Amino acid sequence: MEDWVNWYKRVAKNYEAVWQNIGIADALSLTLSPIEKNENLLRSIGYFWSDTLNCFMFGCGPMTPTLMDVVMILGLDIHSTCPSPFALIECSYKIVDKAATHNWGQYIDHHKKLTGTVDHREHTAFLNLWLDHFLFCGSSLAPTKNYLDLANALASGTRLALGKLFLGVLYRHLSLNNTRLLSGH
Repeated sequence: MEDWVNWYKRVAKNYEAVWQNIGIADALSLTLSPIEKNENLLRSIGYFWSDTLNCFMFGCGPMTPTLMDVVMILGLDIHSTCPSPFALIECSYKIVDKAATHNWGQYIDHHKKLTGTVDHREHTAFLNLWLDHFLFCGSSLAPTKNYLDLANALASGTRLALGKLFLGVLYRHLSLNNTRLLSGH
């Protein structure tokens, strides 16, 4: 996604220090590496995953992703306040426009400025895409407003324990992967 890489570089010029401070810089930079979906690997993972125990069952014993793994691999914070949807300040402007953004590329085109400094609104739109597409792997074909208030808080420089949310989403996706495999899809 070349548009994403260019947008990342544009926003990073103004906000990389903020990202470092709130603990998302490493996870954001991982999005620059191209990763292809590997169906065979997903099937193999599903074979060993136990929904009952929330762990992989190997011959040598159980193994599960932990918060420490999230910190070491993604660099996400696990010690700050865990964001509650009821405690986040509601984003004061509309970013997700279903009429103008039917896919990720259109969303970037719609929200990425070509010149000038990156303002809070553009930064929030950028982080909303990152959260929805890269971190929490949203199921839609374009960003939703599901993470808009969270993106707004991050854009404002609020440090949040995203690692805990990520681990919960990872467990959910492992379970959904198993359900998909068992149903034959």
